[in-house]
Amino acid sequence: MRTLPLIALTLVLGVAAARPVVAQPPQPLPPVPVPAGNPITPAKASLGKALFWDEQLSSTRTISCGTCHIPSAGGSDPRSALAGSIGVHPGFDGTFGTDDDVRGSPGVPSSLALGTYVPEASFGVAPQVTGRKTPSMINAAFSPLLFWDGRATGTLADPVSGATVLTADAALESQAVAPPVSAVEMAHADRDWNDVAARTAESTPLALAASVPAALDAWIAGRSYPQLFQEAFGTPQVTPARIAMALATYQRTLISDDAPVDQPPPGPGNPPPLTQLEAQGRNVFNGPGRCVLCHGGPLFTDHQFRNIGVRPIFEDLGRGAVTGLPIHDGRPSGMMSGDLLTWSSSTTGAETSTSTNRRSSSRSA
Repeated sequence: MRTLPLIALTLVLGVAAARPVVAQPPQPLPPVPVPAGNPITPAKASLGKALFWDEQLSSTRTISCGTCHIPSAGGSDPRSALAGSIGVHPGFDGTFGTDDDVRGSPGVPSSLALGTYVPEASFGVAPQVTGRKTPSMINAAFSPLLFWDGRATGTLADPVSGATVLTADAALESQAVAPPVSAVEMAHADRDWNDVAARTAESTPLALAASVPAALDAWIAGRSYPQLFQEAFGTPQVTPARIAMALATYQRTLISDDAPVDQPPPGPGNPPPLTQLEAQGRNVFNGPGRCVLCHGGPLFTDHQFRNIGVRPIFEDLGRGAVTGLPIHDGRPSGMMSGDLLTWSSSTTGAETSTSTNRRSSSRSA
């Protein structure tokens, strides 16, 4: 979120900038990158929205993408901050209650394909918790690499055949193929994308939802998923790659640009967009705090990977685990998250992100 971190920044540093910073809105956002092979269409975005919020994509029918990506929480997971152990991972040492515990997202219990629970070493038969905090999906469309370690690249490979489907600007598609088959996040052991696609094809869209927005409900209009895929893609086949492309298309509509920080500077007819304390926080951000050195530009991020020494590197190699380069060890992503600052227990191990969400709320949900 946008407001609270600005306040916290002032309180943590205990000072305001020596000289006031002119309160100019951020630069305009750049165009959203879109793969040539997956253009945005209203039907595809609506299909992606239905899939994003449908718990039936998980093995247990209890977890959707939206379970961990809450728009009102900046697009991240508010459960990570709850008291108790619901959002706690024991960290590198595997022991709860020690300094390396991580605040992550609750997923599914460890189980087999037939639903039999298999006790997991740390969580037993309780829902497992991810080893990293959930990044925001708001404005994630601008990130060239996704996940904290950047393993989701701009190329989409078909999760079944391995064939290249999209060659550039497809980090969202690349990211979307991981959670539905993760045995911690959404899947039973050994689940594959053939199972995900088959389950989706036979499911009634959003059948388990407590409520469905009127516009989305009107678009679904009682149709099956194959019928929705027919409208979005031209044929009714429900394939893994199409699921990923629809999810990514929906997320490309989650662009926010109407937070207080986006408003014009104070003047005749323009009330101050920030409170006094928030304005002081921005002065620190742009001044002695030097935050702007990494969190500048229209997106408040430079998309780089950095380790600022919050935790020992060996606890989480971050980018180094993907590239194999020691120079990258302990470096998390500079992608945008739901919080202006994502520190220590909010991420994992040695991670501190150059990660920001430019806006506090999205126009699409």
